[in-house]
Amino acid sequence: PRRPSGTAARDWAGRAGPARPGEDAGAAPGDPGHTGERLFPRLMIQVWTESTRTPALTGVLTDGYDKIRTARGGRAESCKDAGLLPEDADVDAMARAMIALVQGFAAQTALLGDIPPQVLADGTRALMNVGRGQ
Repeated sequence: PRRPSGTAARDWAGRAGPARPGEDAGAAPGDPGHTGERLFPRLMIQVWTESTRTPALTGVLTDGYDKIRTARGGRAESCKDAGLLPEDADVDAMARAMIALVQGFAAQTALLGDIPPQVLADGTRALMNVGRGQ
């Protein structure tokens, strides 16, 4: 299938044209998203939604997801080779979990506003210590 680009990609994202640099076209002046910090996560959600209705876009997202999953899996495999992970660690499952963590963070940012990345780091660290009593 033909990959979307240019105007088609912007239309799929719910936009007729580009926003001004640093500005979220969906936010009014004074809104937190007006400075652009929430533009990319909001765009991600719009593209995900449109991909459920547009097969060509689904293909583009699937290809991109597969590339990211392969890269993250390679990183996990390197950690395994260095002895930082158990020999039986499922690197594909780890890659999928890492992607889900980032996508969930992006979704929260889009819906709730600017969330410091340190919140994600602290929460992940706490989750990794469940059952350790630390």
